Amino acid sequence: MGLTMIGVSILITLWLYFQAKLAVPGTGLWQGLAQLTGLLGLIGLSWTYILALRHRILERLFGGLDKAYKIHHILGAGAFIFLVNHPLFLIIDSLPANTLSTYLVPGVSLAYTLGILALYLLFILLSLTLYVDLPYWFWKKTHEWMGLVVILGALHGILVVSDVSRFLPLKVWVLFWSLMAVSVFIYKRYLYYLLLPRNNYILERITQEDEAVVAELVPTAQTKPIYFEPGQYAFFEIERPGRKRDEHPFSVLDEENGRIKIGLKVIGDFTLSMMRLSVGSKVTVRGPYGTFGRVAFRKNDMVWIAGGIGITPYASMMKKLTSGQNVLMIHTTSKRAPKILAGIFEAYSYLHPNFRWFPYRTSELGRLTAPVIAKYVDSLKNKFFFLCGPEMMMKGLERQLIGHGVKRKQIIFEDFGFK
Repeated sequence: MGLTMIGVSILITLWLYFQAKLAVPGTGLWQGLAQLTGLLGLIGLSWTYILALRHRILERLFGGLDKAYKIHHILGAGAFIFLVNHPLFLIIDSLPANTLSTYLVPGVSLAYTLGILALYLLFILLSLTLYVDLPYWFWKKTHEWMGLVVILGALHGILVVSDVSRFLPLKVWVLFWSLMAVSVFIYKRYLYYLLLPRNNYILERITQEDEAVVAELVPTAQTKPIYFEPGQYAFFEIERPGRKRDEHPFSVLDEENGRIKIGLKVIGDFTLSMMRLSVGSKVTVRGPYGTFGRVAFRKNDMVWIAGGIGITPYASMMKKLTSGQNVLMIHTTSKRAPKILAGIFEAYSYLHPNFRWFPYRTSELGRLTAPVIAKYVDSLKNKFFFLCGPEMMMKGLERQLIGHGVKRKQIIFEDFGFK
């Protein structure tokens, strides 16, 4: 449904653009391409910001926030390509005259200056996102500036004078998307954290083994507990000096009577700070999110594959399995998996014959592949595969499984690639 909405918005933009060309003919090829790329870039950028809203409506429309964020990344890259080509086509259209300063240097006119500033700021922010490995909290800060790109681009689209802008239906359409994007920015930047329910929890216990940490949280007396479905996750915010709205998503290992456990791996500054929290520290929880477990309960024969800390969402899913469901669980790690996580699955497998647990150590057995998985099941083609772990692992297994006759719809991901 979500992809259909994006597709319809693009088709309407194209239809209005060509209607504008019929109403006001005479535009050259390069100027026409410049106008078209500018329009498509604006629509793509607007959708990019909408998809970052982290709203449950988006989760329902796109089948999960992780999928919405994947589309967010794709649209962001596409919008950037369109918007870079927008001034390039204008420069080509004006050749042989030297118009580089008109389209690349601020100051010629207010409308052009706003567009140039928006383009440069977008270039800087996307370069940081794609090519610099920033700490998660700093990456979030840079992304907040993307709202300024939306505002500058929207004002440019409204103020610039052209034959397209003189076609009223298209001008109204551009104004609608500009106001939509700016409204979303204002909501996300200033209202989101005020209006979204804040569920305050207290850290009751924290256990560490190697790089793995299990944190147990209980709601405060004034907080209504959050009740999670199996396989869901939430965003957890901790207080750190100089870090406002410092939060990170983690899967819920277990939830009982409002008390929740989360599992994490210490790999960055946020998880290191989580590990160092003292008992009694306040943790703000926002959620729940996720449809990973919901999909699993509609399947009978499944293969669950986890890479490293990607094991966490399966813990709550495992405990809700019925006797008619059969699961092969494969956990890939480069070294021995921490008992505080792997031990949960090992103990469960002893008591439930329909759940088979297979720890797979890549340092000894090599990379997990589809032929290896095939050794442990009667047939790959009649199984549903659930994957959670590093993106490279999931994409590699997806290609191999499809190559062995598994249909794409039989492969379900849980991807925490929000960055």
